Amino acid sequence: MVSKWDDKLAIEFFNKIGLEKGNYVLDFGCGEGYFTIPAAQKVTKEGRVFALDIDEKNLNKLTKKAKKRSLENIETITSNGDLQTKFQDNYFDMILIYDVLHMFNKQQREELFDEFYRILKDSGRLSIYPKHTADNFPLHELKHTYVDELIKEIECHKFALANRIKTKILHNEELQEDDVYNFKKELLL
Repeated sequence: MVSKWDDKLAIEFFNKIGLEKGNYVLDFGCGEGYFTIPAAQKVTKEGRVFALDIDEKNLNKLTKKAKKRSLENIETITSNGDLQTKFQDNYFDMILIYDVLHMFNKQQREELFDEFYRILKDSGRLSIYPKHTADNFPLHELKHTYVDELIKEIECHKFALANRIKTKILHNEELQEDDVYNFKKELLL
């Protein structure tokens, strides 16, 4: 199933969420790169994907996959767990945070959303796949939080919901029909 995702379905997915050639992307909590690899293919050599994860073994697997596909537009970053990044302001066209938010408590999520606001371009998108909420296989820090509550939480950090996309998406190496939420920055005048 994963091989199907890496090819046609993954590119269709990124077309749906609005990823474009030449974009600079942060895949936050990238794991082994199930989203990183096709994102790098989609943005082409004109773009760049920064794959950030706390697990160095996952990043090593991702590096091997990228080499196998001759992808040179991926930069892996081993996180030490710090929620602040070293990226400059307004750097990314898109930030992916897929199936990761359930690992962070409310205070940590608030720090993340503020940091994402800082590093996202004014025209950029924050794209979230909020698996493991109270209404979708509850786990860890989101087990008592519903998606609508999470959306409001994100909107409290100067983001506005741009669109909800019903799509096929990979979760635990299985394709599922689920929702991805894209947010845009609310620009302060």
